[in-house]
Amino acid sequence: MHRKRGALPEYRTSKLTDFSVSQSDLGLSLLREMVDIRLVEETIAARYGEQEMRCPVHLSVGQEATAVGVCQALGQDDRVFSTHRCHAHYLAKGGDLNAMLAEMKVAPKSFQNKNHNTWRLVPAQEGKAGSRPDKLVGNTYKIKTPVTDHALYITINDVIMNEGTPQEHRRPFEIFINSKNMEHFQWIVALTRVMSAVFRKGGDLTFLVEELHSVFDPKGGYFKKGGKYIPSLVAEIGEVVEQHLREIGMLKSHGPDEHQQKLIDEKRAEYLERSKKCEENAEENNAFPPGAQLCGKCHTKAAIIMDGCLTCLNCGESKCG
Repeated sequence: MHRKRGALPEYRTSKLTDFSVSQSDLGLSLLREMVDIRLVEETIAARYGEQEMRCPVHLSVGQEATAVGVCQALGQDDRVFSTHRCHAHYLAKGGDLNAMLAEMKVAPKSFQNKNHNTWRLVPAQEGKAGSRPDKLVGNTYKIKTPVTDHALYITINDVIMNEGTPQEHRRPFEIFINSKNMEHFQWIVALTRVMSAVFRKGGDLTFLVEELHSVFDPKGGYFKKGGKYIPSLVAEIGEVVEQHLREIGMLKSHGPDEHQQKLIDEKRAEYLERSKKCEENAEENNAFPPGAQLCGKCHTKAAIIMDGCLTCLNCGESKCG
């Protein structure tokens, strides 16, 4: 794997139909390249634990033959498209091994050109790998709960990945929580530092939402505006993180679809029409009808009896019998 960047191996300069190339020599050359790729991948796997590669790594172990076989039939100006397990295709097409490893380590002036480009999982920048960029974009969210005297302001800053390309997207880089209330200061600082470290490490970070949602307060939770039950202040922070990940496209919405929402609206209008008092209450508080039960699916006090079924006016969950 020491050939010049972008250069095809010598045996590839001849077509498969060129019988001047010995088939045995061709087979050995292809096998040698497959073994080279396998050794590269096994070395990456063995050294990943050193924490020098600050990005997820999807190896091509077991897929070397497909990549080498396809690239054998390609010319210098041809291109090949791969999925997330792209190392074998990149190397078989003549990619620069040192440049690929530099991308994984987020080295300064990392490799990028129009013919061979590895997926940027962490932005390359001058200086120490994983250092904070000079400029970040982000959102600030305000939450007011019954368990705190003052509002909490949660700021999540994002780094822009693959900027200027069709794959451009945002990824959380750090989180801060500010409040006049000092009661929770100590554990909030610890929590945000750990979460920021998870953001910077790379890989799937959506698991944080579920972990935060599962934390409950032994003293009991509370209902937020709209009737949704929140088991703890930590779970409320999880709500904000989930909202942010949905806004930047890292999580998909799991709410009712267009037809379900239409049915929910119809059922709600029908219920409110039966009781003028409920209608006035709902309009005044912008909430669900008084007396609504807690929905077991979305944890919102929005479940009412309609047509003999317990129907949630928030998520559409319905149970009969």
